Amino acid sequence: MTGKAKEKAIALGVGVGSGYLYETTFEKEVYSDLYGERGCLMGGIHGMFLAQYEVLREQGHSPSEAFNETVEEATQSLYPLIGANGMDWMYEACSTTARRGAIDWSSRFKDALKPVFNDLYDSVKTGKETERSLTFNSQPDYRQKYEAEMQEIRDLEIWRAGKAVRFVSPRPVFPHSNTDFSIVDYVQRTRSKVVMLLCQYGSQGSVCGERERERVAVSLTKGMQIWASCIILFCTLQGRISVSGIAKSLFFTKIHFISFKHLCFD
Repeated sequence: MTGKAKEKAIALGVGVGSGYLYETTFEKEVYSDLYGERGCLMGGIHGMFLAQYEVLREQGHSPSEAFNETVEEATQSLYPLIGANGMDWMYEACSTTARRGAIDWSSRFKDALKPVFNDLYDSVKTGKETERSLTFNSQPDYRQKYEAEMQEIRDLEIWRAGKAVRFVSPRPVFPHSNTDFSIVDYVQRTRSKVVMLLCQYGSQGSVCGERERERVAVSLTKGMQIWASCIILFCTLQGRISVSGIAKSLFFTKIHFISFKHLCFD
């Protein structure tokens, strides 16, 4: 017994490159881990995704639009920025309309969800969640039952729509680790939205001829270029993008606009 267990633990954490360290106990780690997995990390967030998606579909929105407004914009745009800069930064960076609505509704969601999260923590603390996991995962046909549950999730329309969206919406070439590449990511997603709108517009047959389709493509492309330039300028003035980020954003934005034109005219 050296009495230096804490110092050794901190040294090990620093040695393996931990971004930050916090003190806990085995009990607290078990409770918070089981609680988080069932809550915001997976179970809870999946439930919110499904609820919002289903309401959008019931109100007449297409699968692609419902998925985009529920999952795609959250995971590909907002969550990385929240993780990098905080929720307060996200509120300040969005439009006044989005900010007002988000602030007003966040308290209602908190009030509605907190009782569920209290029930979840009680289930973890009393050992019910551990008992459930041990009982289910110890069954001889555990893997068959698990695969049936996974197939049910795979067959949900929201995730089938997600596969279709990912097919036409390429991901960033570089890791989305800072604001520099969020602009590139934004242009990619905007390009995909416009392509889908253009395809719908062009599928009207006699209503939209080839010349009209080409005119619409040119107008949309110019509009995207102007909008992307405004975003880059705004982020530069706000100090949210580095000089190297400006060059990277302009370069990759140009590439996507070129590929967009070819897609429209070929």
